[in-house]
Amino acid sequence: MTMDYAENILETIGNTPLVKLNKLTAINSYLDYADKLGLGFKNFVDRAPTGFAQFLSGLQFSLGESSEIIIVGEKESEKTKEILSFLNSNFIPNKVVMLIDAENKSEINKIAPFAKDYSTTKGETTVFVCKNYVCSLPTSDTVELRTLLGL
Repeated sequence: MTMDYAENILETIGNTPLVKLNKLTAINSYLDYADKLGLGFKNFVDRAPTGFAQFLSGLQFSLGESSEIIIVGEKESEKTKEILSFLNSNFIPNKVVMLIDAENKSEINKIAPFAKDYSTTKGETTVFVCKNYVCSLPTSDTVELRTLLGL
């Protein structure tokens, strides 16, 4: 059986969302699925790695250090918008961002039970920067956030 690389693009890019879901939820089965996907494409990637750049990016994401950034605050507040703007305007490879607000807190807690432990500080939007699930002290300051992210 031959494989046309173009026909299977969805399968090859599918590992990055699976890795991100693992990082956001700490559910290891997502990473297991990404690993199985990788094994399924190993021979093709070995033969033509330049044809699988997105796939290899996802692989690097799963193997390397990541930043899990948890923001707790109301999504429409100016502080939350400032923090999200800061995060979106800087290149931070291998990051996932979770925004927890009153509207989505119960849903987030269902898919990521560890999230129930995070709350605002002094009622202000608060950011937790975690590296491979080890979190820093919370901050609401973008200058300190820059330092925590190594920017």
